[in-house]
Amino acid sequence: MTLRDKVTKAMLEHFPIPKEKQHPSRPWYFNDYADNLLYPMDEKVEQAYLEGDGDELLPYWKNGTLCPPKMGSIASSSAMSFNLLANGPAIIMEGNALPAGTYELQYEKKMFTITAGKHPANLDVFLTDESGRTAIFCEMKLLEWLEPPKTLKDSYRNRRFYFASDATAVDHPIDAFAVFQSVIDEVNRTAFTRYDAWQMLRHLLAIYNYTSYTTKKEVDTYSEYPSMAGKYSHIILANVVNEFSSERIHNKITRDEYLTALHQEQYEAKRFVDIIRYSEIPHLFNNNCNADIQVLYMSAQAFADSLDMPQVKRDYLKRYFT
Repeated sequence: MTLRDKVTKAMLEHFPIPKEKQHPSRPWYFNDYADNLLYPMDEKVEQAYLEGDGDELLPYWKNGTLCPPKMGSIASSSAMSFNLLANGPAIIMEGNALPAGTYELQYEKKMFTITAGKHPANLDVFLTDESGRTAIFCEMKLLEWLEPPKTLKDSYRNRRFYFASDATAVDHPIDAFAVFQSVIDEVNRTAFTRYDAWQMLRHLLAIYNYTSYTTKKEVDTYSEYPSMAGKYSHIILANVVNEFSSERIHNKITRDEYLTALHQEQYEAKRFVDIIRYSEIPHLFNNNCNADIQVLYMSAQAFADSLDMPQVKRDYLKRYFT
């Protein structure tokens, strides 16, 4: 049994599914994914998930087996995301790591990273405050971080797969390809073994593509997802990770293994954030996007604490964290 499976079992012990609602062959799944959510999902949100790439709301086949919708799992990061934010809008309060404001909400935000693939990247949550000209892109993790991180395809090393730069779009444009190659080299030297640095870097590249004046021309002709260049002056990429309470893991060996993994995740996350902060990426965004960029790692509990919500919702979210 993997560490992720062991922690999922601990979650199930803490948040048991009523027998009458439990999937007959998957004990950590609800038979109806709607029972895994605090509020009913509105039509717009449901459509966003149906158009996503994650098989969140419909059964799917894997290795010849029909699997239930992923949203039905108690360890579903998409279910956690919806339980945190529901149908929106989201109100972020003053005094937190995220800028205060009232944010419109979009799930499964689609943006292309490079032109080599047919499918866009899907950002789990996209929050926008038009009056504050602020955009927050969220990569949400529940227990996925307990698995080995992804790798980076060779195509990200090839200039011809990057969106072409319009040299006339801004004064003295910076070569984005060169900047991202430098960061790729640094991430590669760091050799992340727990934190999914490559996924976060791909998200950062997608955000750059869709907020840069220099890539606007090609982005707008490449697909149906339009450029957002000029809409935001403050951009945040937030990695929101659920740090399940180790006290809820009763097996000491599993608890110690989990704490070791959690401390490694936190350490490597800080290392990644520092790599981006001290790279040329902030300068690239300032120059080519006319926007500042910030990369954050935060726990799901800290994310929840920043939101204005009723007490009944805070009590429900204790299934994920204290």
